[in-house]
Amino acid sequence: MNCDTARIYAGAVADGEVDGVPAPILEHIRQCHDCSTEVQWQREAQVALAAAIAGKELRRVPAAQPAHSLRSLSNLPFVAAIVRRRSLAFAGAAAAVVLLLITATVAGLPGRLANPGPGADAAMRDAASAYGRPAAFTSTDPAAISGWSAGRGMPAEVVALPDETVTGARVSTVEGHQVLTIIYTGPRGTTEVSVIPAAMAGGWPTMEAKKVGNAPVGLVRRSGDSMLIVAPDDAGLHQAMTTLQA
Repeated sequence: MNCDTARIYAGAVADGEVDGVPAPILEHIRQCHDCSTEVQWQREAQVALAAAIAGKELRRVPAAQPAHSLRSLSNLPFVAAIVRRRSLAFAGAAAAVVLLLITATVAGLPGRLANPGPGADAAMRDAASAYGRPAAFTSTDPAAISGWSAGRGMPAEVVALPDETVTGARVSTVEGHQVLTIIYTGPRGTTEVSVIPAAMAGGWPTMEAKKVGNAPVGLVRRSGDSMLIVAPDDAGLHQAMTTLQA
């Protein structure tokens, strides 16, 4: 187990959505200082933003049994000064300042600072419901699939996934938009990667993993675009997300 794999689930753990998180990853986060720190920062960032927007005093989120103690974000002078202002107009601007400061502090640690927006959630549901639909174009040649997608106005890089072979592509509908879905086949089953243009994915998290029904669904940022992944199992999702976000 390594930190890159564990951090894929940091956002879900920060939100308390641990049902779909494998036990070895939960144990790693509990024992690892860096990973438990990231989870705690994400929790405190969410509370800081919510408190600033509402104009309320910042309250620290209780730690989820971390192995190491952390200094509460509420003790930072810049946060206390922001939250004490009661003007809702100022609080909205303060939330943006808090977010920028927190982002700068934890730069280099992949993961979310907030819950995915309704657009990202809906997109993940759309991808899960379309999982398993047949390819419109069948080929094991990445160049051929790239050419097919470019011909439809959806140019995309076909990234090689470990232990999987690209077998085709189709056009899927996500959030009312047509996007390219690349289909891979491997020992675990079928993995589908939908390429979401940056203009459509504005405000989405840079990384997210969750269960939609029984389907493991992930979201990672790559070269400005977002990659929406549906995998046959959790291990396959870890592997695909780690590869695509590299």
